[in-house]
Amino acid sequence: MLKKQSNMLRSITFFLLLCTTACLPPTQEIDLEFPYDAGMTLYGFWSLDRPYELFVGNSLRTAEAGELTYLPNAEVLLYGNGEQVDSLRFDKGRYVSTTASVLLPEVEYEVRVTHPDFPPASATLTFPSPTVPSTQLVNTVSQNEEEITFTAESWLLTEDYLLGFYPYDTEDSIITLAEPLDSLFIGFGLRNPFQRGGDLSTEFTLGKTIELVPPLVPEFTVVELSALEFVAYRLNDITRAYQEYTNTIRGPLPGSNELPLVDLTSPGNVEGGYGLVTYYEEVRQKVSF
Repeated sequence: MLKKQSNMLRSITFFLLLCTTACLPPTQEIDLEFPYDAGMTLYGFWSLDRPYELFVGNSLRTAEAGELTYLPNAEVLLYGNGEQVDSLRFDKGRYVSTTASVLLPEVEYEVRVTHPDFPPASATLTFPSPTVPSTQLVNTVSQNEEEITFTAESWLLTEDYLLGFYPYDTEDSIITLAEPLDSLFIGFGLRNPFQRGGDLSTEFTLGKTIELVPPLVPEFTVVELSALEFVAYRLNDITRAYQEYTNTIRGPLPGSNELPLVDLTSPGNVEGGYGLVTYYEEVRQKVSF
């Protein structure tokens, strides 16, 4: 499901706080807990019944400068209830599944990663059984040759779901040149259906074409659409906590002389390393024109 570019996760700003500490006044003292030990960074954002993949990268320590980059020569094994079910292969910056099997609910999965230059790292997760109230996400209010207006189902709001969409061109292919809806998981690639200030309780209107502009494409291009695929997704508690954590360590803008005194302990679930391997629940509805 996730369509990641080869460099999509190189710019993850996992330790941007390292840059902001240089802006502290000379008389201010602060004791921060940073990862002095080298360790791999793992990122996975998985869903039931979908292909899965994992980002495996280096770690940034206080003595290092640079960016979080992928490690191409790691061994990545996936276990389900203690038995190996897959050996992921490296492909364009991430490790992807090599079997036709999909992730199932109520199975304890463990991903184990080894690399010659880093200590072993692992993470476990278990998908709950799906509890989706409905497969209906949106309703069409009106449409013409240029645009279509929708309302979202009320259960999305009461059940705490978020909503995005994928645009399809006339060849029924997803247009992947999009700003991500979720900045934590860059490869998600969903477009936000709402104008600024809009939410699930309001009507929203989408055009039947999409404008692509440089540098995404060589020149200004108008693409005619054939369909919109809406995706409602819900994050679990550890993912929400991790989002709050990353928002916190991104901290004040460069040049600020104030640094909030907060608990910077990472809520990630990676043993022996850094990052997060987690899941989300999703529902899809495709609306063709």
